[in-house]
Amino acid sequence: MIVNVVPNSVNLSETLSSLNFSSRARNAVLRLGNRDTIKKWRDIANDARKELYEKEKESQDLKQEVLGLKHSLKDANDQCVILFNEVQKAWKVSYTLQSDLKSENIMLADKQKIEREQNAQLRNQVAQLLQLEQDQKVQIEQRDSTIQALQAKMKSIESRLSEALHSRSVSILDSDLSNAKAIGDGMDSPPVAKKLEEELINVMH
Repeated sequence: MIVNVVPNSVNLSETLSSLNFSSRARNAVLRLGNRDTIKKWRDIANDARKELYEKEKESQDLKQEVLGLKHSLKDANDQCVILFNEVQKAWKVSYTLQSDLKSENIMLADKQKIEREQNAQLRNQVAQLLQLEQDQKVQIEQRDSTIQALQAKMKSIESRLSEALHSRSVSILDSDLSNAKAIGDGMDSPPVAKKLEEELINVMH
């Protein structure tokens, strides 16, 4: 048994009381009931010590688990930093690709606009060519009709000219025959008659 005393005059009464109790306790004799009580308290103390040991072991296990969790958290933080850096790189690449895609879309839009304008010009040129071809066809048809009319007029003129030549040849022939007859009556000249016959044949042809 341990008795705590204080050498101060203020605590003199408590010190004396503690000393008196310790002197009585020293002279006390343990009985069977006291032994059972001591064993009971010893068992309680042992159980408490065992429980304390288990609690300390559990605390050590928890500390180890916390330490492992800290290491896992550190690794997770490192992974998060790496992933964050990768995400930043991917975002930069994505931004660059979006910028390039936007520029390419603008170029394609300009190219399509130029192609549409060129197509419109080509369509206008084709329309003009078709109109020119149509005008040329109309002119050709008019020319053909004019040529046909001229050919008809030429045929009519040739027919009239042929009739005029024929009637003139007949009149000339009659006149020549009359003259030849008169000359034949006046003198005998076969060469003159032969010449008139040749001229008549030429005129008839």
